[in-house]
Amino acid sequence: MTQELNTSNTTSIQKPSVQIQCDWEYSFKQKETSSSKFWINIHRSNKKPTYSEVEVTRQPDHKFKLKLSHPEQFDITSYDPYGRWIEVKVDDVTTKFHAPVDTYEKVHTGEAVECIGLSAGGNIAITGSQNGKLRVWDARSGTLRRDLQGHVGDIYVAKILPSSEVAMSASADTQIKIWRLSDGLCAATLKGHSAGVLSLSFIDRGRNFTSSSRDGTVRLWDCATQSEISTLVKNHTSSAVVECCVDINTSLSPTDQPSLSEKDFSTQGKILLCASANGSIKAVDIRSRTLVFNALYSKTLTTCGLFNGYNAFAGSNDGHLVHYDLRYIQSDSKQVQNVFDFKRGDTAIYSLAYDGNEKIWCASGDGSCYLLDINNKSVLCDLTGPDSKLSKVACNNKNVYTCCKDGRIRRYHLA
Repeated sequence: MTQELNTSNTTSIQKPSVQIQCDWEYSFKQKETSSSKFWINIHRSNKKPTYSEVEVTRQPDHKFKLKLSHPEQFDITSYDPYGRWIEVKVDDVTTKFHAPVDTYEKVHTGEAVECIGLSAGGNIAITGSQNGKLRVWDARSGTLRRDLQGHVGDIYVAKILPSSEVAMSASADTQIKIWRLSDGLCAATLKGHSAGVLSLSFIDRGRNFTSSSRDGTVRLWDCATQSEISTLVKNHTSSAVVECCVDINTSLSPTDQPSLSEKDFSTQGKILLCASANGSIKAVDIRSRTLVFNALYSKTLTTCGLFNGYNAFAGSNDGHLVHYDLRYIQSDSKQVQNVFDFKRGDTAIYSLAYDGNEKIWCASGDGSCYLLDINNKSVLCDLTGPDSKLSKVACNNKNVYTCCKDGRIRRYHLA
């Protein structure tokens, strides 16, 4: 059964959106007794944006004086004198903006960076860009370690397995590749999709994994035999499955379900969530291959995420973030009540990343990336720097990485 999202069971939340000039931090790095300006835009629902300026003047005592062009619209409540962060208050809501601590421009020079994956320890990164460029590098220094060659076409996903010894990638060329990080060898190439592969998700340590594709399917694979186990989802309209992700949820999985294949490994209690461009959101119990949740959102979907086994999110092409709590699936209809629909901006949400403690990062097409508190649906902070599409966000401990259409990868450190 399909659940149409409607106002009868949906709480709509729209928050003021505050935009700040992407390189605002340079106003705090000026020479003595000079001044500089940066702009702030405030977007409220059904109102024209308010454009304001902040003039920053360095005083002889090295302190700063801030002058607001429209102090009745907003306030600067606090800032770091080194330009690492600044707090802006609008309508009793304070947003903290963080500038990047590192910007890596030479990993992919002049090419839109499509994806990033981090090792378990956070010291190794793998990124993919247009034209098949796949690189492994030091996640702190930016030093290139490996140049992995073999894909033809844009690389949509690159991930490092929990062992930190093996990586996987997938591309517009329909292929999934397994790489040995010690020497950059391509250990295997898996084929089966008939269109570009858009996402990968590991089950436990990665012996089994799932993939989603523009061909409208989600497939389950076995690394050990380098073969497909099953097709978990097949869209009748062949609408692209933009994202798939796996998490643990034993309450939605049949007890003691026997394995349907000898290649299944650690699939008991694992739930797959996937989102399709046509608005379809599905959850499947991987062990039994049965559908446990099926919803239809009214927007074109661009990404999804499953966190803590029950927090299911999907992002749309016009900035909506819809939240389904899978703990409240009705057994007869497979529908969820108390759906939240959060909207902060008008551009597509392309990537979600779980930051722990009920918080998720949301990366958007206008270069904005914000941290959302799942429980109270409030934005805790924003990342600044890019002014063009963010393809992916990833986090490890207190470090957050974004990859952008401008060819740069940025690292943020949130103490």
